[in-house]
Amino acid sequence: MTWRLGMAVVEEGGKHESKRLNLSLVTRRRVLRIVTHLSSGTVNFLNATQAFTEGLAYVQDNGIVIMKGDNSTTLSENVNRNSVRISSNKQYNTGLFILDINQAPWGCGVWPAFWTTGEIDILEGVHDNQHNQVTWHTGPNCSLTPQADFSGTIVQSNGVNNTNCDGNANSNAGCGITEWSRASYGPFFDQQGGGVFAMKWDENGIAVWSFYRAAIPQDIQAGVPNPSNWGIPVAALEPGGCDPISNFINHSIIFDITFCGDWAGNSYATSGCPGTCSQQLMEPSNFDNASWSINTLKVFRKQLITGQITSGASFAHLNIGQHNELRDIHKRIFQTLSSALANTCSPATGSAKLARRGVTLTAPLYNAHPSLPSVNEEWSGRIKPSIDGDHWNTRLLSVDSALLAISSEGIAESGPATSTFAIVVTGGGVQARLNPSSAIGSR
Repeated sequence: MTWRLGMAVVEEGGKHESKRLNLSLVTRRRVLRIVTHLSSGTVNFLNATQAFTEGLAYVQDNGIVIMKGDNSTTLSENVNRNSVRISSNKQYNTGLFILDINQAPWGCGVWPAFWTTGEIDILEGVHDNQHNQVTWHTGPNCSLTPQADFSGTIVQSNGVNNTNCDGNANSNAGCGITEWSRASYGPFFDQQGGGVFAMKWDENGIAVWSFYRAAIPQDIQAGVPNPSNWGIPVAALEPGGCDPISNFINHSIIFDITFCGDWAGNSYATSGCPGTCSQQLMEPSNFDNASWSINTLKVFRKQLITGQITSGASFAHLNIGQHNELRDIHKRIFQTLSSALANTCSPATGSAKLARRGVTLTAPLYNAHPSLPSVNEEWSGRIKPSIDGDHWNTRLLSVDSALLAISSEGIAESGPATSTFAIVVTGGGVQARLNPSSAIGSR
């Protein structure tokens, strides 16, 4: 799938407002809004006018966005400290969210989060902890899959992995995964120049990655993110344990900085921080590091390509528009294409023959190939179909920019013949050609 930039919440300058909107537009309610909903923390979330006036939210000349907790006011004990909570006006149902920051808030009694309502905590921690915690808070019928492929550690309760994400089942603790890297939160994260947090949310699940500054993938830096290049995520919620579509609906993006409260307050006694949380809150210099420094927050959406497959005895044509729309064709096109071709087979004849048939295709694409295919560039591959009952089935086994290998499960005892096919990129679309001299399959 190609991830196309849908909105850049934070981007330097206002010269390209139709595509990239500066956080300073918050004053015009175009992209973000500052909200004043109180949490359980010892905090006052200021409104937009107050936050800008008191210097708790502003954009530097270089385009970096600063949001911070008050670090200039001395308070009496048990008095709330001023801070900011900011939310997107736009709501999301899936997407690729990439946050580039120089600093995330930390310090004794500090509880910051970058999250989406519904709820997915992408970046969250307390005090001067060294490890970010990714957490999902949901309703019933949603749980982590311990066998899923991620590098973090599932948060435990009483020595047992807490895989139940239902907030009603565990005092809203949700299901959390702690990152292994001690540079994913706190002073070490800031000292090495910050980094990038990315969340991919689609029908295949929800996954989170983090990269310190020196390890940010080149595709992210170039603005063409390709999650398939990023390795194992630090945290993942798989669709087998939790439907990522029905359980997460109309999410807003939120940044906040809370003080004390349910997590930072309740864990304060064992944090190694001095005194009590309410005492810590009195001295403003204790919150010099309670600040977000944000370079960009970009939200990408899947690019859908819709076309029509028509097939004949030895030829199938996939027309998906102009050549400049064909960038980085992902394996899903070929999965759908091969399935459409396989479904036209007639095993009753003893050999697979393509019938005339039209199949509508809607295929999401990732950046699976390094560059735009050239006109008349050809990818070669092979189809190895099998018979399952009265149907021919094929399944994509592997893909790279040079070879598309399509294999199948449950191959017939006699073994079907192997056919070749070619994918040809032309100025008017993509063509899939079956080698007319090869049988598609036989019993």
